[in-house]
Amino acid sequence: MSEGRVRLRGTVGDKQAVLALDEFGLWLMGDGDVDGLDALKEPLRYVRGRLRDALEVRQERYEIPTGSGGEVRRLIALARLRGERLVPEKGPFLDDRSELERAWLTGFLEAGEVLLAFLQTTTKKKVPSEIGDEGEVEARLVWTDQRALLAAIGEFGDVELTPLEGALQVTSETGRDEVRCGEERWRTTLFNEGRYHAVAPFWELPPPRRIRAVLRAALREKSYDVAKSLSETLVTDPIAHVERALLAEGDVLLTEPALKAFVEVMPATDLWSWCDAWNFDAARRNALRALLYEFDSASPHAVALDAVLRVQEVEQTRDLAAQVAIDIAYAKRLAKAGESADAVEVLRQRLGRLASPDAMDLVPHGEGDRDPQIDARVDLLQALCDVGETSALRDLARLEPLSEARVSALEGPRATRLLAILKAGLDGANDPPEVADAFDADALQLLRHPVGRTDEFLAGLQALVAQVDIPDHSALRSFCPRLEQGAAHEVFSAAASRLGMNALAYVSHGDRAIGCRGHDDGDARFVIVGGAHLDPESPRVLPPAGLAFVFGAELAHLRFGHARVTASELWSGAFGMGVSGFDLLLSTVPLLGRWKLGDGVSRLANAVKDGSLGKLVRRAGKAFGVDLESPSEEHLAAGQLLAAHRLMQLTADRVGLVLGRDPGAAIFSMLALDPADLVGEFASAPLQEIVGARNEEGALLRPELAVRISALLSFWLSDDYATLSAS
Repeated sequence: MSEGRVRLRGTVGDKQAVLALDEFGLWLMGDGDVDGLDALKEPLRYVRGRLRDALEVRQERYEIPTGSGGEVRRLIALARLRGERLVPEKGPFLDDRSELERAWLTGFLEAGEVLLAFLQTTTKKKVPSEIGDEGEVEARLVWTDQRALLAAIGEFGDVELTPLEGALQVTSETGRDEVRCGEERWRTTLFNEGRYHAVAPFWELPPPRRIRAVLRAALREKSYDVAKSLSETLVTDPIAHVERALLAEGDVLLTEPALKAFVEVMPATDLWSWCDAWNFDAARRNALRALLYEFDSASPHAVALDAVLRVQEVEQTRDLAAQVAIDIAYAKRLAKAGESADAVEVLRQRLGRLASPDAMDLVPHGEGDRDPQIDARVDLLQALCDVGETSALRDLARLEPLSEARVSALEGPRATRLLAILKAGLDGANDPPEVADAFDADALQLLRHPVGRTDEFLAGLQALVAQVDIPDHSALRSFCPRLEQGAAHEVFSAAASRLGMNALAYVSHGDRAIGCRGHDDGDARFVIVGGAHLDPESPRVLPPAGLAFVFGAELAHLRFGHARVTASELWSGAFGMGVSGFDLLLSTVPLLGRWKLGDGVSRLANAVKDGSLGKLVRRAGKAFGVDLESPSEEHLAAGQLLAAHRLMQLTADRVGLVLGRDPGAAIFSMLALDPADLVGEFASAPLQEIVGARNEEGALLRPELAVRISALLSFWLSDDYATLSAS
């Protein structure tokens, strides 16, 4: 028996009796023992008196101690109302409930019935009583998955129920809002108008959807325990089935039928917001994504999850390779799901975040020198091919133009010619170049390497030229004969004409019999070509297309003002002088004798973005045998100049290739003009080995040649070349 009870004294026959009352019932007490009689099932009447109230049971009267009347009425009501059902304490539409109201709900709700709303009103209803006087109390709105009604609970536990049918209409007014349902009218409190308005839209929904609507409201309030309890009541609901699986500890276990039922009722567009509402962590979402893909590789629901998970996964790592791998995997899943256009867009966006492939032309990136940016670009382009974007095949070949596998995937005469060069060598380019009109302004701009077209680079170049005194090369012309009329002279004239230049050509012999150099002494522009390249008996003799390449390249240096910055042989010599190479640059380049470091030089450096310059400086240091992980100001300046010169050389090579129209002849010319006997070496080795030759430390033996050849072949496959060769 409850410790919280009230004893009422009376007389049964001629004996004194005690009636004990607690919240579970009335108990007739004998000699200290409970008689076991549940008197609440007997006729019972509460009688109010002037001095003291009394309780009549079995026609016997028991006086209620003074001041205990309210407690007796409370206990009677609790004993009459209490049931065995569990009632939720919290919920988005559950107002505060009195002790009597909570007790009543435990007996009112049927097995399996779910309480969804219990809202207070300020409208009173009369409640007749079987025990005491009629009372008047405020009604309560009760809404479950099965029923809707107004309940008024009297102080003795009597209940007046008014069923509700029809739509719930809430009218906003100053003060308390008015609510209508069928013929019934009542008013809200000052604090729960919002709950009435929120309930109204799904008031008449069928039971499962009604519970789901309240569940969503609980999630909006982040009442996860309430939402979980509501989900557990939806025994046959496919969404609730998945919710329970994701809320359970351990692995997420879902069968194919369960997933099938889930995707049929859950819109793919709502899936992420549903996960957000439940606050499912990344592990749960990843598990669901994996199961959905396993169930259906083209699942739009899996794709919907994937779209956001992929962004989050990328943001959680700064490792470029990891980011690229995430995007590639996502794109492939998109393509498999039939979203090929979206897959291509994902890969293209990632490509757009990488360093410009044009800037990477400045750095050798053969096998063993792989830069993360290059690796990422290759992987992304390959992924584009895998999802059906065949245009990426050419971009791959341009990035790795020395790879037979890459080039053989292309079609067209340029790819065929390049593949022949890679397989069989440089022969087959003996025809003289075609005669064509002079390049117009647009073509001249297109001839420049893309990085060298920037305003920063051009302004820096002009500033450098303005600072250099015009050299006097008259002695060179005095000791070199003019190039005689003939096939070589015709090639030279055609090249000068295309570049819109008046220039002279001379031939050098002896120590200067190898190489080709352009000079500008202010009075004239001229090119001096080594005699070995014109001698049919020399292994270094150049075919017409080769002559067009070297003449075009040197004339381009003159046309674009490169020769005024520094002579080309200075740069070539620097790469062969070891550690002293940097000293040579610092002491003999005209710029450094009259230009403040970090001033005008930086204008050229700014043209090289994405860290390419730093890589160039470090790799140049390796070529000179200098550790440049932390380069000095002087070394950085030298590296900046190397970058500038490299851009100039790549531009000149582009001009030479457009004029010569054959990459085999162009590469042969590079080898023939090199002081080393590369022509003889190439006779017994493929181009890949010549370009990729390394020393014992693994450094490229010919980094400048590797850059030039790779950039040249990439240009050969480009749209720029197609446009220029057609002009």
